[in-house]
Amino acid sequence: MTSSADRYLNAARRESTLRRYRQAVAHFEGEWGGLLPASSESVVRYLAEHAELLSGGTLRTHLAALAQWHKRHGFHDPTKESKVRDVLRGIQAEHPRLVQQAEALQLQMLEECIAGLSLQATSAVAVERLRASRDQALILMGFWRAFRSDDLCRLRIEHIQVRTGKGLEIFLGSSKTDRLKPGSYGRRYGAETSLPGTGL
Repeated sequence: MTSSADRYLNAARRESTLRRYRQAVAHFEGEWGGLLPASSESVVRYLAEHAELLSGGTLRTHLAALAQWHKRHGFHDPTKESKVRDVLRGIQAEHPRLVQQAEALQLQMLEECIAGLSLQATSAVAVERLRASRDQALILMGFWRAFRSDDLCRLRIEHIQVRTGKGLEIFLGSSKTDRLKPGSYGRRYGAETSLPGTGL
């Protein structure tokens, strides 16, 4: 495979996802003692033994990691066997769990953050002033459009346009919550009003 193809394959997967996949494979092979390549029977046993220990979402991530490992190494994917999927469905039926979601930043906490950063923005040290101004803008932008933290971390200066008298336009190339569709690999956010607290 060419280096350019490798580059695009790597870009298709987030580093955080690849890290979780490596951890999942290490858990299957190292902590549980599974053998790779795995059989569908061993994957079923693995799921059953962790049914009450791991959430359904974590088990699905581990299956995805095992599937990727087998495909990358040219082996048959045991996770696609019907009995593996049936066991996973059975676990989810027997052990339903409430989906945990991060709480939204409360208005009072937002005000405290901005007040603290405003104080830092008066520092005599130039790098501290710049960092405080950047962080203040990111926090306000994230609150304004309900962006995920990883969305904010991946923002690029060339994807932000301030239009005098009109507002701010932001382009996000992709997001964890995106459902990839042909011809739709990014989102634009705009507002005719100014970004609160920035004077833009």
